Amino acid sequence: MKRLSLFLFLLTGIIASAQVAHKRSLSMLGSLFEMILEEKDILEADTYVDMEVAEVSRLENLISDWLPTTAISEVNRNAGIKAVKVPQEVFDLVQRSIKISELTSGAFDISYASMDKIWKFDESRTAMPTLEEIIKSVAKLGYKI
Repeated sequence: MKRLSLFLFLLTGIIASAQVAHKRSLSMLGSLFEMILEEKDILEADTYVDMEVAEVSRLENLISDWLPTTAISEVNRNAGIKAVKVPQEVFDLVQRSIKISELTSGAFDISYASMDKIWKFDESRTAMPTLEEIIKSVAKLGYKI
């Protein structure tokens, strides 16, 4: 009987402290996000996921080239025409991205946008780009350019 009582006591403690995986899927930054959070309380988990979504949305509104109102879209619209003042956070992020491009010898390349012309990250493209399209597009890549 003592063993059964001890077993039930331990089992109750394990169940009471068990965390549940909370998932939410949504589309942001032109990609599908699946946020997974382990938390005991589903309401608390929802609060944390809401905070994560708010931060990704904030970043999206700074750097997305899919939204015409972002600082990055403004830079792209004025490329080769005039300088554009951007928020310090955007400037720092671009500097950091260039540094990562240097550290990876271009394996990470912030100037990927020309690839977006031949391969959209959505369902609009139904076939792989041709070798000619890839070669033409890659010629425009290069964080050093």
